[in-house]
Amino acid sequence: MTEHITNTDRMNAFLFMIQEHNEHMKINHRKELIKLYGNAAEIFEEALLPFFPKIQSFLERKLKEGDP
Repeated sequence: MTEHITNTDRMNAFLFMIQEHNEHMKINHRKELIKLYGNAAEIFEEALLPFFPKIQSFLERKLKEGDP
């Protein structure tokens, strides 16, 4: 993945796919989402840093959903 996702457009597409994939998960949705982003961070390391604000805002929004 680190060889094929080298530009911003591809990384945005990759992150969008993670978000879309998780929209269909019902059980342990939040837990699986955090795991996926953690795995992406392990793979891409510092290449993921420019996208961190976008990831953070998405995670905050998802974690607040359904929170009493």
